[in-house]
Amino acid sequence: MNETIWFVLVVGCLILWRLGGWVYKPFRRIGVPLLVLIIGSILQVVWWKCVPTAILLYATTTLADGIDEGLIVYFWYALQVGSTLVIGLSWWQLIAYSVFAGTLYLSNNKFTRLLFPWIICELARGAVIGQTLADLYNRGGW
Repeated sequence: MNETIWFVLVVGCLILWRLGGWVYKPFRRIGVPLLVLIIGSILQVVWWKCVPTAILLYATTTLADGIDEGLIVYFWYALQVGSTLVIGLSWWQLIAYSVFAGTLYLSNNKFTRLLFPWIICELARGAVIGQTLADLYNRGGW
């Protein structure tokens, strides 16, 4: 995979994830899965890996992602990161879940919430999902 595709995937996910949280939810819910499909088709990843990943990403990004939902939100984060398991297995999936859970905790902790506003959470989550997908596409998945 060349650097341009990697850049488009990571930065594209970062921007779409943030826009989905700030401007209009379908940017995240539809934009990220479409980006997965487009990049997957450019890289000629088999359809039975790309399509289920895109569907699972769509389904999991429609779930609520704030602290108001309680501890169940940590399970939903696992589902979002787990949607990439269709493509393959990577250390980035563990890192992504840690970023998802860690930024949620830090943005809602009274001692650190000023250092980690919600915009940082959304940007970090988008970037780490993009990096996870880029790593999996680069290594060819399973």
